[in-house]
Amino acid sequence: MRRRPELLPVFPLPSVVLYPRVSLGLHIFEPRYRAMLSEVLDGHGRIAMANAVPGADPDDESAWTIATVVGVGAVASYNRRPDGTSDVFLVGESRARVDEWVDGKPFRRVRVTLLADASPRSQVARDRLKAELEGHLKTILLRRGPRDQAEQLLRRLAREREVGFLADFVAHHFLRDLREKQALLEELDVERRVERLREMLATRGLI
Repeated sequence: MRRRPELLPVFPLPSVVLYPRVSLGLHIFEPRYRAMLSEVLDGHGRIAMANAVPGADPDDESAWTIATVVGVGAVASYNRRPDGTSDVFLVGESRARVDEWVDGKPFRRVRVTLLADASPRSQVARDRLKAELEGHLKTILLRRGPRDQAEQLLRRLAREREVGFLADFVAHHFLRDLREKQALLEELDVERRVERLREMLATRGLI
């Protein structure tokens, strides 16, 4: 089995927070990121996606504040266009902490430590959190769309065992504030993540 890399190319974007098991589409057009993609495809196939906050001049990337907890995504598919640009489909694999920035390439690279969720040990506690998240999701879905579609999605997610993923799923689809999404990406304590998500959803009148 191939060992997961610790040295990864990092793609900072102001509009992105990538959670594990969540998909993301990218259009790669800058020459440095074309080079990054070529290296990724020839190697381990993974990219660290980092949320970035621009400074006063959004075009001055040297002034961006780049998050130090990132989402590591694997290239699931890609399509190279005749003009040299590419459309890439990533699937999130894990959270990671940036330990070191590494020079030597036209694109940024980082050494990272992969991070794991800290879920409650008690099955009773996990079941309680899962039931809470399913309740929030049901409330949101029934307000937004047809009941049959909502119930179909709820039945599919009822088989999900990872509470952390359910929290990430709700945050990815229904939170709009990237600062809130990033805060939940950084929260490894699953119980606390669910609490913070509840507060965010309630503040926005979603539940």
